[in-house]
This record gives sequence, structure tokens and C-alpha cells, in this order.
Amino acid sequence: MAMHSATYMFTHRAVLEKAPKASGVYSIFTAKRWVYAGESDDIQRSLFNRLNRPTACLQRYSPLSFSFAVALPSDRKAQLDAMIAARSPACTAKAITHLAGSIASPESSGADIVGRVPIRADSSE
Repeated sequence: MAMHSATYMFTHRAVLEKAPKASGVYSIFTAKRWVYAGESDDIQRSLFNRLNRPTACLQRYSPLSFSFAVALPSDRKAQLDAMIAARSPACTAKAITHLAGSIASPESSGADIVGRVPIRADSSE
């Protein structure tokens, strides 16, 4: 999965001007750490939700940037899973569960399901 090659400062103006109102995946990061990875039916709205209602975890990092990749709804989960596996973002619940799942038995597939946090435009997380 290729993320959009450009990166932008995580500001209201950049989200308004650069993030599409389209289905896809996105990441939020600093120069040294991947902070969050998500998927959405509307990338722009989800990024605005993160800006307007940041989690305590997200507030610990700055300055933040973002990137995105437009994707079909049917492809988003696989792309998000690949991003999380490759980058282990600090504030994505699934990344934390993924790391915990590596300690559990291989047949414990519940970690993937339990740790998955749907990122939707109306999500409060």
C-alpha cells in the first residue's frame, strides 16, 4: 500500500486544502514517531475530528504532520492493517493490541477484532 507521497502539517488549513473528502487511510506522525493510523469514508472529516477532539495520547506529540491514501472501502482494512504492522503507531488501539497479540497464542485471533477501532466521520475517538 502506498501512502500519498506528500506530507502536510496537521493544521486546520492543511486538512481543508489538502485532505480529500474521499474513502481511504491516513496517518498522523512526528518527524520521529508514527502516532496514529486510521481509515475512513471521509478522510478530511476524520482528520478534522482528530484536530477538534484530540485524544490525550495524540496531544502528547508535536509538531504533527499527516499523509493519506485514497482507497476503496473494500481495501481500507487491509491497507490499515499493513500500516499498523509496519509502523506501530503510538495512539492506535489496534497497534497496541497487535503488540500484545504477539505474546498471546497464535490461535488468539480475537486481538485483531477486539483492538479494531472503526474510524468514521462520526467517531468520537
